[in-house]
Amino acid sequence: MFVMKNNEYFICSERAAHNLSFQNLTLNDKKVEKVCDLIGEELIGLALKAPLSKYEKVFSLPMMTISMGKGTGIVTSVPSDSPDDYAALRDL
Repeated sequence: MFVMKNNEYFICSERAAHNLSFQNLTLNDKKVEKVCDLIGEELIGLALKAPLSKYEKVFSLPMMTISMGKGTGIVTSVPSDSPDDYAALRDL
């Protein structure tokens, strides 16, 4: 988890946080401040604020196909548009 501007915390990979630091989103430009390391299991059921969502909060669910090597961390699931998302929701 990383500190961003506007008293926000982002759950994302270190790579994504580093990239965000060059987009004027971190407290200090080109610097990343890590708060803690998280394990996916610790996030299941956690109420989160999702950017650009019309909902005040959303809840995190597990998805085994996420790869931190290429992904950003928590992602939005759209079961109506993605077979992987549908399968993950069905399995849950």
